[in-house]
Amino acid sequence: MDASECEIRDISEAFTYEANTEVGSVDRLDQLSIEGISYLQIPLQAGTNWISFNVTQSNMSLNSVIKDVGLTDGSVLSSHEGKYAEFASFEGWKGTLKEVKPGVLYKLTVPEVASLKMSGKLAENQVNVSSGWNGIGLIKETPSPLAQALGNFAVSEGDIIRSLEDTATYSGGAWQGGLQQLLPGEGYMFKSSAAGSLAFARTHQASQWSFSAADYEQYMTITAVLELDGVEYHKDDVVIGAFVGDDSRGFAEPFRVLNRWVYFLTVYANSAD
Repeated sequence: MDASECEIRDISEAFTYEANTEVGSVDRLDQLSIEGISYLQIPLQAGTNWISFNVTQSNMSLNSVIKDVGLTDGSVLSSHEGKYAEFASFEGWKGTLKEVKPGVLYKLTVPEVASLKMSGKLAENQVNVSSGWNGIGLIKETPSPLAQALGNFAVSEGDIIRSLEDTATYSGGAWQGGLQQLLPGEGYMFKSSAAGSLAFARTHQASQWSFSAADYEQYMTITAVLELDGVEYHKDDVVIGAFVGDDSRGFAEPFRVLNRWVYFLTVYANSAD
């Protein structure tokens, strides 16, 4: 489960339950593998759109990513850093802007209502912020309340964030204004008093898997690390769980052990299971 988004994904490995046994140990960790494909769909209006990307793929060029949205001669894509590209029917995108990056605001003009679709891996949750105005985008898979999304960043009195339609200002210890939620796929202008690295806050939601160990006679333990697309996962934002049907039989959050995020999962059962 991706606990930050409350999205459930299957683990590839299968384990046969045996009461009072152990699978893996701190010295001999098992691997638990999940696939990490994410999907992004950005609704576009006719005219100017403020967009961003929260996923990455092997080819992030404009001709690979910005397509199939009714582009016509003169459609424009620009970034806050001053890079710019224009679309031509027989040449594709041409200009100083060659590819898009996750977590960055882009301004895209299209002639009609459309939907921009993209799939790939969820991007690294980090956006570099300069003192002053920045073009940013949310790197999460679901909407996030503004105060929560920026909860890990040292915002100051007078900081401002804007979408294409709404604005919020940080005043009196809270965000004031019409913009109270950040959406994946939307782009924002963020005026910050300080420079730094912005990591959008994520919240574990494993409490929905709560259960009582006292209801079960037996248990088995699994000690393992998590692999995402074959690569060991080095973050603490995923919770794993064991189930019989829809019934939770144990869950675990990771612990830092010898520079690795290790899961100590206890799986519960009764003799009749």
